[in-house]
Amino acid sequence: MFSVVQPPYGYGWFIDQENKQGKVVSHGGDIFGYTTLIERRLKDQTLVIVLSNLQSADRGRIVSIIDKTLL
Repeated sequence: MFSVVQPPYGYGWFIDQENKQGKVVSHGGDIFGYTTLIERRLKDQTLVIVLSNLQSADRGRIVSIIDKTLL
């Protein structure tokens, strides 16, 4: 599932092999006022899940804030 099939996508996951956290696989989406993101950092076995009932929420910014908190 975590192998690149058509860059940067694998089998259901976006794959970032050049991330500072090592290999990161993620998938997000939004629909009718909701937005989500699941991000798995395989190297350090960390899972970040963002669930929002605000479709315009900036998932990338939320993950950035979580990163700063985890350090």
